Amino acid sequence: MNKHLSDYVSQQRQLKGIRLGPLAEMLGYKNRSKGAQRILAFERGGEITDDFLIKLIRALDLDENEVSEAMNKDLAEWEEWLNEPVPMRMIVRIMAAVYCPHSIPESITTVEDAEAYARQFAKEKRLRVCLALNRRESVWIGADGEIEGRTYAEPGIPNIPYTTLGGTQKFLFDFSGRTFKLEVLKER
Repeated sequence: MNKHLSDYVSQQRQLKGIRLGPLAEMLGYKNRSKGAQRILAFERGGEITDDFLIKLIRALDLDENEVSEAMNKDLAEWEEWLNEPVPMRMIVRIMAAVYCPHSIPESITTVEDAEAYARQFAKEKRLRVCLALNRRESVWIGADGEIEGRTYAEPGIPNIPYTTLGGTQKFLFDFSGRTFKLEVLKER
């Protein structure tokens, strides 16, 4: 997410000849290194808060129309990605902060059947379940098999349960095979 925006900001910073350390100071960081790391993380990964973006716009004297255009391009690409068809996924909460994908039988093809299967699974195993119907919508099911709610995707926030590592990288544990692996979530 925010690839066009981060590319625009990085390009403008470089065109103006402003290095990361001095820009961090312009943004109010007392610790130049920490500020520079945050700027670099945005330029590489695109994650940014509204407040931080406003500070960057002011410090770099960015064209607000160009910023808006970049943000609109990012949003359009995200919407396109969001609408790509993907198979339904079931993610089971093993314990606090540990979620694992669980296969849905191939014979299940409708939302209604998938919800019924996930509800029965949750009730029998006494585990919470997230049923990702697509990239846009997920159904959250309690350990009693009852639907607790539905969530809808927002830019930069996965619509499935995840764990973070280092505050930014989001992933799922995968115990589905004979070995343990991490599935790193990539959001657009």
